[in-house]
Amino acid sequence: GNPDGEQWQVDFTFSDVNPPTGQLTKEQLDQWIRDNLNNPEDVAATWNSWSYDYPHMMDAFAYSVLEVFATQKGVCREDAITNAYMLNEMGYEAYAIAYAEPDTFHVTSIFKDKDGKWNMVEYNKVHQLEAESFEEALAEAMPATSNFWVWSNSQPDQRAYVEKIVRTRHGLQ
Repeated sequence: GNPDGEQWQVDFTFSDVNPPTGQLTKEQLDQWIRDNLNNPEDVAATWNSWSYDYPHMMDAFAYSVLEVFATQKGVCREDAITNAYMLNEMGYEAYAIAYAEPDTFHVTSIFKDKDGKWNMVEYNKVHQLEAESFEEALAEAMPATSNFWVWSNSQPDQRAYVEKIVRTRHGLQ
C-alpha cells in the first residue's frame, strides 16, 4: 500500500501469445511468427512462457533461436537474440546488444519501429525510448555505458556471436 493507507493496484497487460514448443524447423518458426505476432508487444510476450536458465548464465555461448523455442529457456542473451530474430522477421530492423557496467553485464534488443524511432524490448516489456538514432537509443537505454557488443543476426538454427563493437560518445567520463 501507499503511505495514506490506500491500496495501489497495478495492472499488467500481456499479449495473448503462446509460443510453440518442441523441435521446430526455420520454416515452421517463421510461419508461426507471421501467423501470431503483430507488433513488438507480441514479441515481448513470448518470454512469458519461458524459464530463466540460471545454470546457463555463465556459459560463453548463446543458444540458437530454435534451441530457445525447443527448451523454452535461456538468459538475457537468448531473450535478446530471439527477440531480434522475431522482430527482423516481422520487418523491423533489430539487434541484440550487450553492454557491461561496473556492476552488471546484460543483453537486450534494440529495434526501429514503423515510425523510424528506436525502442527496446527486454524480457516481456517494450521500452518506448523514441530515440532518433541507433546511438541515441543506446545512450537512452544504457546511459552509463559507452561500449556495446552487437550480436549477429544469424539464422535461427545457428548460435549467434558478437559481430562488432560499437563505441558511443556518451558514458562515464
